[in-house]
Amino acid sequence: MPTEVNDPGQDTIAVRFLRYERIQKVCTYIGGGIGGVLVIVGLNGTSIAQAPRWLHAALITAVVLSAVCLGRAYIGYLSAQFHLAREQKTGGLPDDRGVADLDGCAYPTGAYRSYCIAIALLAVAGIGLLGAVWWP
Repeated sequence: MPTEVNDPGQDTIAVRFLRYERIQKVCTYIGGGIGGVLVIVGLNGTSIAQAPRWLHAALITAVVLSAVCLGRAYIGYLSAQFHLAREQKTGGLPDDRGVADLDGCAYPTGAYRSYCIAIALLAVAGIGLLGAVWWP
């Protein structure tokens, strides 16, 4: 599972904004990977036609669940970024202020868990796709 480089509890407002922007971009790239798996399965379905139905079902299930988790993560990070920006603007807080003591601006651990699950499910879908292609 991916891990955060530094403890998010030690972030300043500016660093937290950078962290949120980065993770949102990474979520977009992971979404592209999910889309790529769907394109391979949908447009070139004949390449996995020989695989058993349960493998098709498992592959689609992993892709859909990965997309759901990724969406949950993206929205969680986007909401956290909004709350932090609102807190900074309404309070007139400088960028170098620590985030740890701000109410309602805790790092979104639920979003991070969803992000990790999405990556794991995408890996499962990729392995399932390889298994389906090589089945015959």
